[in-house]
Amino acid sequence: IAPESVQGYLLLGDVLQAQERDEKAIEEYRKAARIDPGPDTIIPLTAVLLRTGGYEEAESLLKGAVRRAPDDPRLLLPLARARGHLGRTDQALEALRRAREAGQVLDARLAADPAFAAFRNDPRFQELLK
Repeated sequence: IAPESVQGYLLLGDVLQAQERDEKAIEEYRKAARIDPGPDTIIPLTAVLLRTGGYEEAESLLKGAVRRAPDDPRLLLPLARARGHLGRTDQALEALRRAREAGQVLDARLAADPAFAAFRNDPRFQELLK
């Protein structure tokens, strides 16, 4: 892969992820994100990180991406998930609120998401799902 090929790193990450080689996929996605830290590189990287327990790194990457693209709703739900897994209830709920305001559909399926298990009965969470 050419050293500056974001698409090449993303495609290789996708292939590795499909082969369930998550650590290698993360390496390739990180290469893409170092070149272009925008939503299109951060989203696949953080999806694997969230699935494999890399909550701190996912939160950090997503916070940076949200600073660069504050109105991109694709970033806010994963940010809420990272924060939920880390036990940061108020911050997770704030990210969910912002996601909804940005046009992200929040529905009852989120109540089953393990990231939100600690506060799924919180009235603030229930209100966001309405």
